Amino acid sequence: MLKKLGILVLLLLLLSNVFAQECDTILYSSPKFYKLIGGSKMKNIFPGQTVCLKAGKYFQIEIQNLQGTEEKPIKIIPVDGEVIIDTNSHFGIKISHSSHIILSGMTDSLQYGIRVLQNNGTGISIDELSSDIEICGCEVGNVTLTGIVAKTDPDCSLTAVRDSFLMKNILIHHNYIHHTGYEGLYIGNTFFTGVHIQCNGKDTLVLPHLNENIKIYDNYISHTGYDGIQVSSTTKGCQIHDNQIYFDSQKKQWGQMSGIIIGDGTKAECYNNIIAYGAGTGIEVHGQASRIYNNLIVEAGRTYVPNQQGAFSKPAIFVGYNLYNPGTQAYKIYQNTIYRPKSEGIRFVNQNSAKNEIINNIIVDPGIWKHFDSIGIPTNNAFINIGSNITFEVQNNYTTRDTSELRFVDSQHFNFMLQP
Repeated sequence: MLKKLGILVLLLLLLSNVFAQECDTILYSSPKFYKLIGGSKMKNIFPGQTVCLKAGKYFQIEIQNLQGTEEKPIKIIPVDGEVIIDTNSHFGIKISHSSHIILSGMTDSLQYGIRVLQNNGTGISIDELSSDIEICGCEVGNVTLTGIVAKTDPDCSLTAVRDSFLMKNILIHHNYIHHTGYEGLYIGNTFFTGVHIQCNGKDTLVLPHLNENIKIYDNYISHTGYDGIQVSSTTKGCQIHDNQIYFDSQKKQWGQMSGIIIGDGTKAECYNNIIAYGAGTGIEVHGQASRIYNNLIVEAGRTYVPNQQGAFSKPAIFVGYNLYNPGTQAYKIYQNTIYRPKSEGIRFVNQNSAKNEIINNIIVDPGIWKHFDSIGIPTNNAFINIGSNITFEVQNNYTTRDTSELRFVDSQHFNFMLQP
């Protein structure tokens, strides 16, 4: 018996030592009160250290004034189970005035170990001049505003304007975002060309900060009120890939309806995404020349004002009008599978471009075909509709109205591989 007790004590000591090695600082749950990591009350957190969030319920968490380094980021992780934030306040987790932080809910036993289950605002925010932040393994659901937002809005201090601040190296991956009032992910400021603010009673036009090296991948997003993913003002290094987005744009708010929107100023690689059953456009481009490829877009916009086109049309892929695109670079759209969109498969109307490519896409049963036929527009435009005075190469695209013609393996379960 004494031998067994001795072994048990030894095991407990070993586990305690492992825990101590993993956690440099431990934060304990508080279901009623705000928790601050960093700031003036916790000055002993240094680059390379790990802050552990003890499992339990929390009201709010703010990560403030923590500065890791590129080689030694500060990690914030859950231990001993799930960290649950259930609050009626305006945010769940806020990262402010911080850099080189990894907020990760991924553990050996938990896919989403940090969970923001509801609040009256945003689930997780990266703001107040924060940069170099990674967020993964988090669930955000039932929030009234946005799932995850990353940007610092300019104010009269002018610290967040274009020549003062650059937000860079933002990684958002392997998160579960669902039932949001607004966007699932909102990255960068929408007003790339400038926004008016009031300073000392004067109307002032300022340019919001730019972003670089934004990576958004392997997120599962469903039932968003507005766009599934929105990225704006990101001029370099933007990648949006391997995300699954279902039932976007459920509020059906005009101007806020897409699975993925590549916003003003952004130049992106957008690939390997699944976008299905949303009320909005599948992929909407208002940015610079981007590459859009290997995406699966299923029934984009079909639930938005059914049987009406014109002002209510929703193509699977849309490249907008008169976009900022220095050097009239080429947009490249290839190897996408588009299945039963409400309107066109691809609509392209940006004249500020040249040598565009639309190649090797599969487009099945575009919903605007009958409408075009009834008003005398060539029905081939239902598959690919390109505006005037635009140079392009269109080749090797497979188009059909027959949903059974291609013999997908199992379209009901999103297996759109072609049978031999």
